[in-house]
Order: sequence, then structure tokens, then C-alpha cells
Amino acid sequence: MDEENKYEYIGHFLFDLHIFHQKEHLKFPTTFYPKKGTNILKWHNSSITETKGISEPKLIKGLQQLHELCPELEILQNIILSIKNREYGYRPDIALFLGKYNLCIDIEIDEPYDILSRKPIHFIDSSDYLRNLYFIRQGWVVIRFSEEQVIESTEYCIKYIANILKKLTGEELFFSLLEDFKLEESDRWTYNQAVEFAQNKRREDYLDIETPDENNFIDLKSSEFNGVPPGEDILPELDFSELKRKIEDCKQNKYVRITQFLYEKQYILQNPEIEIQKFTEGIQGFDLIIEKNTFIPFETVMNIEGLESLFKYPLYHNNLEHDDKKLYDLVKEAIYDCNPVRIEYRDAKADITFRNLKYVTYSGDSFEHIGDRMWKNYYSTKGSMMHAICLLRSDLRNFYINRIQSIQIFNLHEFSIGHLMTFSAAIWYPLEKNDLQLCKHIANLLPNHEKENNLIASGNLAHYLLVSGEHEKAIEIYRKYDGKQVNDEITWKDLNLQDFEDLKKIADYDEKFQNAIKLLGWN
Repeated sequence: MDEENKYEYIGHFLFDLHIFHQKEHLKFPTTFYPKKGTNILKWHNSSITETKGISEPKLIKGLQQLHELCPELEILQNIILSIKNREYGYRPDIALFLGKYNLCIDIEIDEPYDILSRKPIHFIDSSDYLRNLYFIRQGWVVIRFSEEQVIESTEYCIKYIANILKKLTGEELFFSLLEDFKLEESDRWTYNQAVEFAQNKRREDYLDIETPDENNFIDLKSSEFNGVPPGEDILPELDFSELKRKIEDCKQNKYVRITQFLYEKQYILQNPEIEIQKFTEGIQGFDLIIEKNTFIPFETVMNIEGLESLFKYPLYHNNLEHDDKKLYDLVKEAIYDCNPVRIEYRDAKADITFRNLKYVTYSGDSFEHIGDRMWKNYYSTKGSMMHAICLLRSDLRNFYINRIQSIQIFNLHEFSIGHLMTFSAAIWYPLEKNDLQLCKHIANLLPNHEKENNLIASGNLAHYLLVSGEHEKAIEIYRKYDGKQVNDEITWKDLNLQDFEDLKKIADYDEKFQNAIKLLGWN
């Protein structure tokens, strides 16, 4: 036991980054964030002073720029975070504390190997991930740089930290350091790469030092760690009892449908079981869309429900080969419900294959990303070709609809990047045509995150609710974001007033808009 462990909490983490689970990092720099509301474990000062290397003093000197900009920002050294079930603690290389936001940041500088023993350290699948989890579950932000980045690009590292502080606090005083900031990443090393680095003396090269003489080595055995190493039992427990109960309730069903935060991605699993992988508890099961075993961390799970069927409808056979309206209607439904499909397909050589497809769109409805123009082009004439990610080929492929021999629509939705991009203005297009039925469909499809965080999508949703008679819900949304800035050029109020002007000639929209303006005090 090198020091007495102390446990005192100093409030909770104030910021919602909408990050529910972070995997092991493969790049430098990287940042790990706690969830909003996580209790923050207070540090205590160490009575034992550790010898610092070359990189820590260099970064600390650079951090003085941030301290000068924000005198409330404390730079902490030689501190310890106590560890549950152990007689020792974790020591941040450097720590920052910004009291008015109750913000604690652990800054780690990672070397590829120990300069004396030559042993690889901080490699992928080392113990660093467990350490990161411990800090974020104790309410701390973790920033990791490679030692080489700190030595060769200290100014960039300071800007990176300033960018994190700006992102979290919104403080304008950090902007002065970020005028020319651009994220620059380097790869994290594997164990074998670290061995090679040691052989090639990579650290010695960028530190500009000689390799220590073996005769001058300290007695490594006397400094070896002899305690119980960190393990899963050090992590604060997370309560997933409600999700576990739902899994138990679903055992009477054939399948389980999982909905994830943030954008409501869905999976259908067979034979789900509770497992722990890499210190993370979750659900392991056979994913029937990608046809592989899949692990879903509980931290990312929004809902769990049982299903009796994989598909929305029974298998449909295309018997007409060409103008089968039912087939085209099913394809249209899958596209505009964002459903994956299973098809039996006859290619140009008359070969038959069975394929699972996701992100199905009409040809011509994608520009930069799959489906990013699907709602804009909704009322345009559609051709006979669609494209989708083919999971058989793991690639984006084109398909003639009339060559589909049979089709089934999976009973879930999954959004591409393009789908999420097009949601901003999706409701606007049917609003312009007074197509309230399509507005309702899109409103039901919108992920809650988009409704709450995409101000353009929220405004269009409010317009639909207003003109469809759900007056109180619409006014609630208009008031919720009143005073907000949509972007650098327009406020929430001005954007909506502009929308009202553009839409006022449609049906009886103008009267409803004028009533809303009076209630909101926007006239």
C-alpha cells in the first residue's frame, strides 16, 4: 500500500455529449467522456513525488497559456485517484480542474515502450482501456496523446485541449487559440510495433537522447509492482437491472429487437445472452440482418422488445416479372420506412442469389451519401432501379426492381448518414404540398435526438403539428428553443417567421401561423 485511499465526491459531470459507449482508441489524440450526471471522484495529493520525464514538463509549460487565458483553470501534478478494492491509486500524468464547471481532466502521455526495460507499453489491448473506463465512470474526462505528439507538436496538443474545453464549456476565451486548429491524428501502436520501435530506438530519436547503458540501469526488480493488478472489480457498478428484466421477459419470443441510442439504430437478435466483453456488460446474440454474432453494450441500449417474426409481412413472390405493382409498393415502403430487406434476385446472367440489403434507396436519390435526397425527390418520377448496401457482397450495388423474384421487409429500421442528413428538411417538402399524411409519417420516423437537437428539423415538426391541429404541442416546441441561435446568421425566431412567410399561401396555414405569432409574442 503506497498511500491511503480516500473517497470523496465533488458533484457530478455537467455536460451531455450524447456518448453512451466508447471503444478502445486506435488513434492519438483521443478523448473519453463521462455520461452526464456521473459522480466525480475527488483526487488527493500524493506524498510520494514521481520523477517526470521530458514530455510532461514541456506540456505543462504549454498549458500555462491556457491558465493565462483562464486563471480559474488549475494545473494539477502529483495527484492520485483512489481505486476501489485496491491499496493503490491511479496517477494522472497531468490533470486540469476548472472549478466553476466542476470539470476534471486527466491528460495522459503515452510512450510505446519503457526506456529501460524495453518492454512495450500503452499498446492496443493493454490495460489502458480499463484505466480509461475507471476515470470516466468516476466523472473524469480523459485525453490521451502520444509522447511523440507532445515532443514534436506541443502547440498542437495545447490547441487540442483548448478545443475540448471550448466544446464542453462554450467559453469564448478559448477561441483565440483555435483559429487555425485542425485535427491531426496518428495511429496507436500494436504490441509488435512497440517491440519494433524499441529495437529501432524510436523514442531515443524523437527525445534526442542516448539509450541508457545497461550498467547504469536501476534495479528493476526492486521497483516491480507486486500488488493485485487492476481488474473488472475496480469499476463502479452500473445498474442495468431493467434491461436484464426485459431480456428475461423476451425469452418467450422467437427474436429480440434492440434499439440503440443515439439515432435509434435497431437490431434483431436470435438467442440473446447477457455477456461481459472488455469490462463492458451487454447482449450477445446472432444478428439476423448481417448474419453474424453481435455484441451490444447495455450502455447503448434504448429499448428491448420481443418479436415473433423477423419480417413485417409474409414472403412476397414476383410472378409478373415486369409491372408488378405490389412489388414496387413493397420496395417503396422499405425505402421510406428505412427498412432493410431480404430479396431473391435474378441477375443479368439469370443466376439466382439471396441477399440482405440495407439503406435501400431509389437510384438518383443519393448525392454525397446514400439516401441524402430521398425526401427532396419524393414527388419525382422513380425509375426501375434501386441501390443499397448488399451484405452478401459488402458493397454498394444497383438492382433492377423487376429482377427481384421475392422480397421480405425486415421488421426494423436503420438509418444511413444520408438518412440522418435529409431529416433536417424532410418534413418541409410535404408541408409545401399540404401532404400532412407524409408529414406524419416522417414525424413518426424522426429519431428523438433529431427532434431535440436539430433545430431545423424541430421547427419543421412544429409547423406540421400546428397546421394539423396539434396547436399546444407546436407552441411548446416554438417556446422551448426561443432565444436560440440556429447558426451564425439566423435566430430560431427569425427562421420560423421566415418559414411562416414562405408557407402562408398554402391552405389555411396563414391564419394558424398568425395566431401562433401572437401567442409567442413574435409580432
